[in-house]
Amino acid sequence: MVFSKVHLKIIAHLMKDPRQK
Repeated sequence: MVFSKVHLKIIAHLMKDPRQK
């Protein structure tokens, strides 16, 4: 599922940059 890939990317981004938002 493409949605799964997007979700994983979002989670990875948040985990890598939790201070971004």
